[in-house]
Amino acid sequence: STTSFQRPVLILLDRNVDLTVACHHAWTYQALVHDLLGMRLNKVTMTDPSGGQDAPLSLHGTKSYDLDSLHDPFWAENVGSPFPKVADEVELRISKYKEAVEEVNRSVHHDHPGATEEIIPNTQGLATAISSLPELTGQKRMIDMHTNIATALLHEIKERELDSYTSLEEDLMTRSISPDKAKAALMARLANTEKGCIEDKLRLFIIYIFSMDNVPAGD
Repeated sequence: STTSFQRPVLILLDRNVDLTVACHHAWTYQALVHDLLGMRLNKVTMTDPSGGQDAPLSLHGTKSYDLDSLHDPFWAENVGSPFPKVADEVELRISKYKEAVEEVNRSVHHDHPGATEEIIPNTQGLATAISSLPELTGQKRMIDMHTNIATALLHEIKERELDSYTSLEEDLMTRSISPDKAKAALMARLANTEKGCIEDKLRLFIIYIFSMDNVPAGD
């Protein structure tokens, strides 16, 4: 019988390629959306639980969003921002939207000078409100989209404790942690079966191997 033979694969990499960067759990908005939500062709499809994250799976649907820097100013401005800054920016946009809506409501009505509680329509204010409706509607759609995306990212980060992975990986890559502490932190992460998936642990392990000098063969 002929012996089965599998042709070996030779992978050539430029010396400038840093494999630790490819494995690193990056902390920017765009990187997290790619990594955790699987963005493809500028579109992200994610679970949309109607009753919250703890709702039964039967109530879970999916929602797709297009993320385009040309038509989405929030995405264009925050694509490279750290996630905490993005969360703060979402809150700021929500506050500005609420202020804009309140301003429109005030321009539509004003107190009648001859009555204490009577409110009459303000024609000029009504025209201003109508003209501003498309912009406010667009803002609301954008805010809702990024609120949902940020909420989904935060859920994944908390479930897998990715902030801890990111911090340890950066310490390893910058060699700002001693070998003994690095090994202890790595083993603690690998031993924790509740936080972090297999891929998270593998990526951390690869970064450890490539970042530490003279790793003992027994390790």
